[in-house]
Amino acid sequence: MTSLAPGARLLPPHHITIRVPWHDSGWAGKVCTRPQENTSCLILPYIGKGKRDEVEARCTGERFDKLPEEDTPPCVNERVAFMAPFEMAHRKQHPYTKTSPDTHSHFATTPYVQPPYSTACIPFRWMLRENIEGKQDEQGLAERLQIDWAPEDEPELGFKTNWAQNRDNQLALLDTFYGALHPKESLCFFYAKRTPLSEQARRVIIGVGRVLSVGQATEYKYHMGNPQLRSMLWERNIGHSIRHPNFKDGFLFPYQAIMELVARGKLANPEEFVAFAPDEYFNEYSYGSELLTHDGAVASLIACSATLERIRMRIEGPWEAC
Repeated sequence: MTSLAPGARLLPPHHITIRVPWHDSGWAGKVCTRPQENTSCLILPYIGKGKRDEVEARCTGERFDKLPEEDTPPCVNERVAFMAPFEMAHRKQHPYTKTSPDTHSHFATTPYVQPPYSTACIPFRWMLRENIEGKQDEQGLAERLQIDWAPEDEPELGFKTNWAQNRDNQLALLDTFYGALHPKESLCFFYAKRTPLSEQARRVIIGVGRVLSVGQATEYKYHMGNPQLRSMLWERNIGHSIRHPNFKDGFLFPYQAIMELVARGKLANPEEFVAFAPDEYFNEYSYGSELLTHDGAVASLIACSATLERIRMRIEGPWEAC
């Protein structure tokens, strides 16, 4: 990121956590091999409401970029294709366009391109007003980080919303968040809220790579020029260094291979081979995407190292190098 928006704060380098749903064959931009058996992804409300088993069963194993738009599964918008080696084109619609046409009918469908080996991250916690402004005696993000948040500029919409809506406020918050990521220096930790490997309510680290690129800000398109209400897409693409199967600069845990061993009766307890995110950093492994300090990254890497040590005794792969 070459420059920050007015009001944004330049933070020291951080790392990032990125939530993804469970996928039964590797997050490589395809429909699950056995989509009807994948119930772990349903913990994410957007997928739980939109998953259509009959459509996914018909499209088993198909590449997302080859599917008709009406057959695209909802997990695509939940970062399931972060290992896709191809570009994906999306069309973003403001969530209030249909529900509140009086205030948002001027928002147009906005194209959004996801490059290969990248994913569109959203820092939900940073866009919640109660987190921005704080609660009672608790400092909010704006005060604690000295971000120039202007609540008086937030629009009066005629309905209750918990989220920052003003374009300039959004830019100040989002630039502060994404500006803390330094390509080739920051790490990205992919995690899932639920997998079939464990019943514990802990975050499962899926893989770790290096941040290679941070996408530019994207403003919604409009049906009219110079509208009074303008907003930014919260998504920005994070390009990463994980490449399967060599894993020269990052890796994925072989969780699908572990589940195959379980299915064949050669492994009784898959949880033994799960890398759980450190409990003391639970909040950092929440809210879709969040910044992670160096201490949090070290603790996460230690957990990964211990799990890789167990895995390399049972499953063939470049785990020593990882």
